[in-house]
Amino acid sequence: MARKSQAQRLDDAKATLKLWEDAGLSQAKPALFISQMVQSMERGRYPSAGQRKWLDSLTEEGVNAFPVIHNPEKLDEIDKAIATDAMEEKMVSVLRDFRYKLSRGWSLSEKQEAFLSSLLEQAQSLREDGLPELTEDETYLLESLLRYGSTIGRNDYYGYQQGKASFIQDVKRYYEKHGSVTTRHIESLRKMFKGPTKALTEERFSIGELVPAAGLNGIVMSKVYVDDNGGIMIDIMARGKLKAVPYKSVGKRLLKNEQEGSFWAKG
Repeated sequence: MARKSQAQRLDDAKATLKLWEDAGLSQAKPALFISQMVQSMERGRYPSAGQRKWLDSLTEEGVNAFPVIHNPEKLDEIDKAIATDAMEEKMVSVLRDFRYKLSRGWSLSEKQEAFLSSLLEQAQSLREDGLPELTEDETYLLESLLRYGSTIGRNDYYGYQQGKASFIQDVKRYYEKHGSVTTRHIESLRKMFKGPTKALTEERFSIGELVPAAGLNGIVMSKVYVDDNGGIMIDIMARGKLKAVPYKSVGKRLLKNEQEGSFWAKG
C-alpha cells in the first residue's frame, strides 16, 4: 500500500465515513473507528501505526468492507419511515437504532417488535393522510397546555420533572415547524395534564354568568385560559373592576355576604 500524507489520509477517511453513513451504518464498529480517527486528525493528533493500517485498509476496501446486510425488506420499510416528513425526531432515532440491529441480523424483543410495528404504521399514516387538521377548540387546548407545561421544571432542582419538560419542548418545536401535531402528542398532553385539560374543556362557566369569585360576586368575562405564568385563570368583573381570577377561586353558589378582600383591593 502506497504511503499517504496526513492530508490525503484525512480526505480518504472522510469520504469513506460518508459511505458508511449513507448506507445507514454510522453505528457500525468500523464507522465509529473512522469517525474517531477523523476527529483525532482534525485536532492534530496522528493515528498510531496499527490505527493507520486499519484505517487505510477500510478506505481501500470502501463499500466492500460493509457487513452482510440482513432483513433487506424490513430495512426498506424502516428507511421509508425515516424519510417520512413530520416523523418525530426521537422516533426517527429509535428507527435508526432498530435498523442497525436488524441489519446485523440481531433479533428484537417482543416489545421492540411491537413498538417498531407501531412506528411503521404511524409513518404510513403520515404519508397517506398527513398530520391531523386541528379544530379551533383543539388548537386552543393544545396551545394552552403547552403554555401551562412551559413552567414545568423551572424549580425542579432534583430533575424529577425533566422528562416532562423535555417532552413539552419537543412538542413545541414540532408544532412550530409543522403547524400541527400528531395524535400521540395530543393524547400524551391530555394524560399528562388531566386537571388543566378538564378546566379548559368542561365549560363550567358561561360568559355573562354571575358567579362568586375571591369574596365578591362578579360577572364572567372570558372563557378559561392559561396565562403567561402557567396559571389557569378566568376574567371576572366585580364592582367595576376586571381581574384575572384563579379558576379554582370561582364557584357556583352566589355569596350572601360579600367581602372585598386584598385580592380585589389591589389595583
